[in-house]
Amino acid sequence: MKFFLFLLCFSYIHCDCLEFINNQSINECFIQEVTNYDLDILHYYSECLQCTIQTLIEYENIKFEENNQCLTIELQCIQLIFHNKEIFEDFFQYHQQFIYDLFNKDNGTDQNTLHIIIKENTIEEINLEYIEHIFQLNYQAYRALFFELHIQNQYININRNLINITRLSIKIILICGDDIKPMQTIYMIHNHNITLESQQDLCLPIFIPSINTISPIIIIETSSNELLSISDKKSKHIILIIILLTGCFRYSRYSRTIISYILKTTDYK
Repeated sequence: MKFFLFLLCFSYIHCDCLEFINNQSINECFIQEVTNYDLDILHYYSECLQCTIQTLIEYENIKFEENNQCLTIELQCIQLIFHNKEIFEDFFQYHQQFIYDLFNKDNGTDQNTLHIIIKENTIEEINLEYIEHIFQLNYQAYRALFFELHIQNQYININRNLINITRLSIKIILICGDDIKPMQTIYMIHNHNITLESQQDLCLPIFIPSINTISPIIIIETSSNELLSISDKKSKHIILIIILLTGCFRYSRYSRTIISYILKTTDYK
């Protein structure tokens, strides 16, 4: 799977960009240089900063490296790997400005991508309020957000009010199964649409209907927990069939009424 091959596409450059005091052996960052341009994931980036963050970090224990090579690179790709939800949320509450400062903004931010990975996810629902709260507008220096959650056998809710987010294009990447045979489901949220980008929906997220919005896809939860997507075209066909069946039913009732009237008239004569 292309997301699992992400790390294989880059070679390491010894450049920290961010320094984590007291936890350098656990939390670390590297600039990675692309070595394979054939994969369509992030293939247009020449460098990508990857950081692994496994502990909570105090404000005084994080800083830019003294000879910051990142300032000499037009950095448009940042991948942050967090051990769990608590570390991820704490980092974005207190240290989000570092990510903003690392991104190159010389030619705008439309080509910048932030890729978040949570290895042991406990997030139960992804919705508009959560995304708006975590990824603050003041520190947004990217247009595309890849939100990758390793959910194992956990169910996760995706609220369709996410289609109201216009400042970001979001890819929700769900990794399920086990380490031996991992599976993935990818949903793209862009231009008021939610589309299934992976070939199959193997991780079976549960879509929550949004009362105040009309979703461009209809998600039906069956008794076997399968999720079926009904396109607009299929929906129109279903509506047409219902109209035809209704017309046939009314015509049948009308015919029976005429026949009954004729029989009564004949009996009377």
